[in-house]
Amino acid sequence: DLAYNHRKLFSQFDVNAGEIFLPAQNESIGFEKAVRKNLLDNNRIKLFDPKTSREYSVQDAIERGIIDHESGLVYDPRSRTTYSIREAIRHGIIAVVGAPLVPIKADHETVAAKITSRNRRRHSLAK
Repeated sequence: DLAYNHRKLFSQFDVNAGEIFLPAQNESIGFEKAVRKNLLDNNRIKLFDPKTSREYSVQDAIERGIIDHESGLVYDPRSRTTYSIREAIRHGIIAVVGAPLVPIKADHETVAAKITSRNRRRHSLAK
């Protein structure tokens, strides 16, 4: 729950669901649908191409043929195949910049809290 709320506050893209959170509508929709309906904020959503080490806005990715505006799918020129954003991320074709950082941070905080709690309990039992 904590990780989900952090994603809503700090990131517009949910890697696991392949959805974009739209703050103005307070709802999440699929990445492909958001591309087709032109709902993405070019200033907040950035894509990273690991093969070229370049970062693109969604609009740049569309103009360069990395993302198809009609379908919202990601095109891989090497395999000449289109993928959903989730598949493209899984295959290492593209990454959404910053997307996984918030959930990882939230998980880290949860683990750190449990370790601290366990250490306090051990310390109080040792007295």
